Amino acid sequence: MELAWYFRTFLALHDLGYLYGADALVELMPRLVRGPDVCFTSWEKRPERTVPGKQIADLIPDLVVEVLSLKNTRGEIARKLKEYFFAGVRLVWVIDPPTRTAHVYTSPDAKTVVGEKGTLDGGDVLPGFTLAVAKLFERLEKPAAKRKKKYASRAA
Repeated sequence: MELAWYFRTFLALHDLGYLYGADALVELMPRLVRGPDVCFTSWEKRPERTVPGKQIADLIPDLVVEVLSLKNTRGEIARKLKEYFFAGVRLVWVIDPPTRTAHVYTSPDAKTVVGEKGTLDGGDVLPGFTLAVAKLFERLEKPAAKRKKKYASRAA
């Protein structure tokens, strides 16, 4: 939600397109539907400048964001990246809260890792949008330091 808030704030000032959240579905190709955590579609794809009211959007977003959770696997993310780019998505951000990093993809195999001291940039897809990665995670609780297993060798 934090990222969507930053996107929405930016789009209120720069009317470049519209957002969908995690509840929205996108048909990437026939019989392949995905529900990215956040996606942005530019008005270039929708010149009438209205947000479609369909339950499953048939316009391919320009930017897709996936926020990793414990249930996500590397294989799943790799598959989704291929699907997104094959369908015509231009930019994918994979946000990793535990490591406080963002993986920026311009193709399934072209990745840049942006750490907490770096800045996300919308590039040609969302021109003018920038966000310090630290800002994205500033309200997120920091992971607790790993504890030593104090009694691991003791019998109960």
